[in-house]
Amino acid sequence: MPPKRAQWDEKDLEKALEACESGTSQRLVAEQFKIPRRTLRNHIQSKQKFKKLGRHPMLTSEQEADFCSRIIRYSEVGMPLTAPTIKSYVFEYCVANNIPNLFNDAKGAAGRKWLAGFLKRNPSISLRKAQSMNPGRAAKLNKHIVQDYFSKLKAVMEQYDLFNKPQDIFNMDEKGCRLTLHHQQQVMAKKGAKRVHMVAAEHAENATLVVCANAAGNVIPPMVIFKGKRMKPEFADHLPPNSLVCMSDKGSMTTELFVQWVDHFSKFKPCNKVLLIFDGASSHLHPQIVDAAVAHDIVLFCLPSNTTHELQPLDKSVFKSFEHYWDIEVMKFWRTHPDRIITKSRFGSLCTPAFYKAVSMSNISNGFRATGIYPYDSSAIPDVAFAPSSLTFQEQDEPSSPSNINTGAEACSSAFSMDHQREQSLLLNTNNSVSVEACSSAFSMDHQREQSLLLNTNNSVSVEACSSTDFASSTSLCAFDSEVGTPASNMDQHSPNLSFTELMKTPKIKKKQSFRKKSLNYKAQVFNKRLFKNASKGSTKYISKTTGRKKKNNNVIKSASWFCAVCESEAQLSMRQCSKCQVWYHEECVGLDSDDDDMFTCMDCD
Repeated sequence: MPPKRAQWDEKDLEKALEACESGTSQRLVAEQFKIPRRTLRNHIQSKQKFKKLGRHPMLTSEQEADFCSRIIRYSEVGMPLTAPTIKSYVFEYCVANNIPNLFNDAKGAAGRKWLAGFLKRNPSISLRKAQSMNPGRAAKLNKHIVQDYFSKLKAVMEQYDLFNKPQDIFNMDEKGCRLTLHHQQQVMAKKGAKRVHMVAAEHAENATLVVCANAAGNVIPPMVIFKGKRMKPEFADHLPPNSLVCMSDKGSMTTELFVQWVDHFSKFKPCNKVLLIFDGASSHLHPQIVDAAVAHDIVLFCLPSNTTHELQPLDKSVFKSFEHYWDIEVMKFWRTHPDRIITKSRFGSLCTPAFYKAVSMSNISNGFRATGIYPYDSSAIPDVAFAPSSLTFQEQDEPSSPSNINTGAEACSSAFSMDHQREQSLLLNTNNSVSVEACSSAFSMDHQREQSLLLNTNNSVSVEACSSTDFASSTSLCAFDSEVGTPASNMDQHSPNLSFTELMKTPKIKKKQSFRKKSLNYKAQVFNKRLFKNASKGSTKYISKTTGRKKKNNNVIKSASWFCAVCESEAQLSMRQCSKCQVWYHEECVGLDSDDDDMFTCMDCD
């Protein structure tokens, strides 16, 4: 076996270089620190103090850093790249910039050895398993919706003085529990075996577990909903004490069962008024539920639709743990029951151990903290969580840049950031003067910008503004000195004409305009009877046969100011004025529309 190379470290190299600078003989220094004389001489000439073995990679460190930033950006917006795609991008990049390479021209991709070396040189990139996200969730979780949610949550907590009362802030959610494994398990088998199977039901029956806990980490007894019509006493065996067991046709929540759960919840909540945060499932949106909540001093606060994966505490920290512990209990059950059949009667013996482990006090309190509910923190949701929504935001115009800027250089730069994303790409020519076309746009909530600067032969700069939707997080390939008008000293004289930023622009998705009336839970809402006034009347929507649009009601009063006393915003929507206090409200905030001709009276004046 050949001896290992370079058994010295970088600290030895630094000491050796210092000794050589002090006048010590290179031969003596090489013998003292066990560094080959030729290696020591090369480091003295290059003045590099780090150890690097093997031949140089095909891409420079700056180019690989730019590539890494694009890979990270694609993963942030919900379009992560696979290993074959990454190898194809590298091949296209080398071909476009005439970079010598040893890649496979027939496959049009880099090799697996290059990918292994790339991942080793860039530990910030790793292979991960992606979790699927519904396009509705990707588009809906944006800063506008989340900021509106936190402002309304803050108003409710101020109204009922809940900032220092975690025991009065509850979150309720439902978890569909399959009567089999939730995830594929890693098992032991013969190395190289082609057939490794696990005998288990592929399509098992579902039961619904209704969990509720407060910000102090306390949980109330759960409610379990089984599929069927006939209730048997043994279905409640081995469940946590005081659990509520119900039946439904599909094994899921209904409005009638939710009313029963509110009554069940009232037996274990504090005697004073409490806040209940829940999602806007269709079974939760009914005036009967509001009546039951009011009777038990419960304030209902509904989360915005398609945002619960980031805003709901139980989704954030409890249910994933429950799936893990449930699978452990299922594997234990199968070891002692060869038939491997999980019935409703056996459900409690598996559910209870997993339930108690998942709803630990630390798990629950961490969920409320991560979602910014308690302690209240409107900045708890990181900016990276909003990245997938950026693909569907509509473009906005921004004032163009000044048209004359004097420079005298060749430059290429691309800079990206997560807070105020900005993308700049400069294409080079060969003369000493510059002509620039700049692309700038305000992209949704973050005002992302993309600027493209094209260089030619004059000493003045011409700027044209255009819109773009691409923003990313990247490292610049080269710097541009705008004050002196010359390239920065660290600029590579052989910079490629096509950067990874230009090759891998962030995709944009055109958002379809919908003229449907928004649902009650489109934004966060405090639920009350006023929101269901139209539903209780059974009013219908009048549609024009010629245009297909809803007819306007001439009796609707328009406000001179667009400020709404409920949402405290100035959105330009149809408004109503209270007939008693003369305060203006958005129609959608009080559950009205243009078809309702009744005299409006606000909640404070009822």
